[in-house]
Amino acid sequence: MKKRYTLPVTGAILTMALMATTFGTAFAGTAPEPAAPAIAIAEAKISQAEAIEKALADAALTKEAVTFSKQTNEFSDGRNLYEIDFIIPGEVKYDYKVDALTGDLLERETDPWEADDNADYQGLLNAGQDLFLNPEALTPEFIKGAADAALNAVQKAEADGRFYKAGLNYEDGQIVYEIGFLLPGKIKFDFDIDPKTGMIIDTDQDLWDAEDDAEYKGLLTPQAADAAPAPQAAGEVTTDQAMAIALQDAGFAQGDVNFVKTEREFSDDYGVEKYDIDFFGPDGLKYEYDIRVADGVILDKDAEVDD
Repeated sequence: MKKRYTLPVTGAILTMALMATTFGTAFAGTAPEPAAPAIAIAEAKISQAEAIEKALADAALTKEAVTFSKQTNEFSDGRNLYEIDFIIPGEVKYDYKVDALTGDLLERETDPWEADDNADYQGLLNAGQDLFLNPEALTPEFIKGAADAALNAVQKAEADGRFYKAGLNYEDGQIVYEIGFLLPGKIKFDFDIDPKTGMIIDTDQDLWDAEDDAEYKGLLTPQAADAAPAPQAAGEVTTDQAMAIALQDAGFAQGDVNFVKTEREFSDDYGVEKYDIDFFGPDGLKYEYDIRVADGVILDKDAEVDD
């Protein structure tokens, strides 16, 4: 089963004084209109368009060569990030997570095309690519209306509530505009909104649990929007350096392998941050590496036939 890696998203305060960022659009004031307006997620320093270009460049693909299925801004696991998903029909599915503060690739994951993907792809074709290719069609007026609809659905959200997610996603045969909203200590709301009418077409509610407390704390104390991104700690290795370490240990060149996962996460087993690097080698084996972020030490590695 494919492992999902979800990171946290920093939201705007629910007084509807939504801050303008390079990704978000304020609903008042004189901030310039961005290329892809969305509910302002605090801290964003690069635009959604820039995140898309970053992902496409890493995959060595162009917009014209892919079919998009997701473009969202989200706060997860203490990070503000963009999730960018696209596919090459009949070949491979790409999932990217890009840091909204630094533009760094936090995760790249690929999955081979499977027979049951054909029906989903046909639904995606029927839904169309217009909004994914021209997100500016979601005007500030639409975004404000969608946010108001979400707030009305939670019935006068309290002042300490937060938006934590906003963007386009393909679900159940249609493209939806997603909005995520938290009422701390109570409920997490996720809304699917029709991007043509602005009407809520689906609502999901989850009760608050202990693990949500830490993520909410991150939303309460976001990095100032005009502050420079925190520098990489001395000695830390980057994602690309971790990939190179794994390749050198396995004895392969980058062109010889097919990377399927490169993600940074906290390891409960080791009590440190690590990179989880998976790739298929030219020998047909799947290689899995755990590499410590602090200094590039290989914590664990494995090579086996993939089932």
